[in-house]
Amino acid sequence: MQIFWAVEALVQCIKEFWWMEQRWLLIRHRNLLRLITSCTSADFKALVLQYMPLGSLEICLRSGGHHLNLFQRLDIMIDVACALEYLHHGCWETIDHCDLKPSNVLLDENMTAHVGDFGMAKMLVGHKSSTLTSTLGTTGYIVPGTNSLSYHKFYA
Repeated sequence: MQIFWAVEALVQCIKEFWWMEQRWLLIRHRNLLRLITSCTSADFKALVLQYMPLGSLEICLRSGGHHLNLFQRLDIMIDVACALEYLHHGCWETIDHCDLKPSNVLLDENMTAHVGDFGMAKMLVGHKSSTLTSTLGTTGYIVPGTNSLSYHKFYA
C-alpha cells in the first residue's frame, strides 16, 4: 500500500512540474518572473528562474537594513497589479495566482517587482470554472471565511 501511495505522489509531482513548466514557458510579462530553462532527468527536475538580486518583498519589509519609501512602495504595488491584470485578462486563459504574498513578490536591481511561484495557480478556461477543491493559499493571504473544502465558482 505504501508503494502505491508513493507512486501516486510521484506521478502527481511530475504532472505538477510539467504543468508549471508549460504554463511558465507561455507567460511573458515584465512583472512576472521569467523562466530561463528547465532541467529534467529521471530523478531530478528543476525550473531555472530569473535571478532577483534584492530578494523578496518580504525580506525588504522585514529587514531593518533596507527601508522602502512611499514612492518605491507605490511602484511595487503598481507592478504587482500589472502582473495580476495580465494573468487575469492578458493570457490565453485566465490564471488565478491563489497565493500572492510578500515572499512571492521578488525585486530586481531597479526595485521592479516580479510575481512568482505559480505552484497553486488555477487555470480558468473559458473565463468560467466550477470546481470542487480544497482551499488554496497561505493562511492570512486567502479570502476570509473560505472553508477547507468547498464548492467555488470563479468568474473572470
